[in-house]
Amino acid sequence: MRDGPFLDRGRGPYALQKSGIQTGLTHGTLLSLNVSGVATSRSDPSITPVWTIYGLTFKGSFSIAGAGFADHGDSGSAIVTDKLPATDPSGASGL
Repeated sequence: MRDGPFLDRGRGPYALQKSGIQTGLTHGTLLSLNVSGVATSRSDPSITPVWTIYGLTFKGSFSIAGAGFADHGDSGSAIVTDKLPATDPSGASGL
């Protein structure tokens, strides 16, 4: 697998789909693989005690574009290709 944006390397775009308990069937596009970064997580401010976790690091993740693709409660949902790229006559997705 290649690192970084697929679209910049002439691969994809790969259409994706998943069915989550919270969002139902949603569709998106794979943007990149091997994404790393730092995130911040905050609890719901209407529920006490309110907490914040700083410096959550992640490596080897992937980036998906698609409004509402996932939400809380969708954890563990399988993300699969929505359709195979038209340029792949073998039927393999290449991922």
